[in-house]
Amino acid sequence: MFRILSSAVRLRTAVLLSAAVLGASACSSDPSTSPSSKSQSVVGTYTLQEVDGAPVPVVIHDGLYFDAVNNHLYLLLVVTVSDGVIELDEQGNIGIWFDVDVWGDGAIWRRHIELQGTYKANGSQVTAYAGGQVMGTFSIVKGEIVDQADLLQEGVNKEYRFRR
Repeated sequence: MFRILSSAVRLRTAVLLSAAVLGASACSSDPSTSPSSKSQSVVGTYTLQEVDGAPVPVVIHDGLYFDAVNNHLYLLLVVTVSDGVIELDEQGNIGIWFDVDVWGDGAIWRRHIELQGTYKANGSQVTAYAGGQVMGTFSIVKGEIVDQADLLQEGVNKEYRFRR
């Protein structure tokens, strides 16, 4: 049961992180265009600094949790985001990763979740792609990426702040 949860949490978190942290987007531009359209001002490594104003590591869930995928109720599930990065390179590649600690039913899992894709920048507005599909959009303002996300699909958004 614990192995199944860790896989479910990892998969769910990877999908949610890619979509939620980058924001939902209805934008539909062509990801196959050359990276020459990249704005050099967005290139860099943005490190996760805060979640809802609290410095990382930060607990994003502490309590009862129903894992619908595995039909399992956790009387106590604690999920902590301990680190994260969004990296934009000069060739138009984006890398997103998070380190997440999960404690449930007495077992502890540490997961490194990573997603690779491409991006296009139009000024400070960035559209990210994974597998040729729009993953989301975000703005970079004064070296910061700030976005709302509901990583565990609980109906509660948290603010994730990354800084260069």
